Amino acid sequence: MRRAVARTRIAAPAAAVWALYADTERTPEWVPFVEEVVSVSGPLAEGMTYRERTRLGPAAMVNEWRVSQIAEPSLRTEESTSMGLRSTLIIRFENWGDTTLLSQQSIIRSRLPGPLAALHERIVVAVAEPAMQAAVDAAKRRLEGRQSGDVGAGVGQAVRGSAGPAS
Repeated sequence: MRRAVARTRIAAPAAAVWALYADTERTPEWVPFVEEVVSVSGPLAEGMTYRERTRLGPAAMVNEWRVSQIAEPSLRTEESTSMGLRSTLIIRFENWGDTTLLSQQSIIRSRLPGPLAALHERIVVAVAEPAMQAAVDAAKRRLEGRQSGDVGAGVGQAVRGSAGPAS
């Protein structure tokens, strides 16, 4: 099992950040690696599933996710068994005064046998962590009204193995 973690602080209330993430069908408008949301089973709720077409470098794939837990506006958990993995994505929206600490943690477990599993997980984390950081940075730019080239737009920081708030 491996973890990939990304976080950023956004100058917006948690409810606004939650609303951006809750609009699953529009994620291709702001998440850099999501090319298309192929299907959504219904409104955001526990048990809702969606399929998205993503591109990470040369690799294009369709992943299916199932929302397993919601505590609006502070927590959303999703699970996937795509790419030979069991993945859990935990998204936290924490109010910090006038800002929100947005963090994403992906717990990645390969379904491959023995040493292949460890290698598979390392490769996936090496690709997933920068992509997750790009997603939280894109949320920051979107909610703060910045474009990707603006100075200071990407102030998020990737942190391995830690899900707690930055100090």
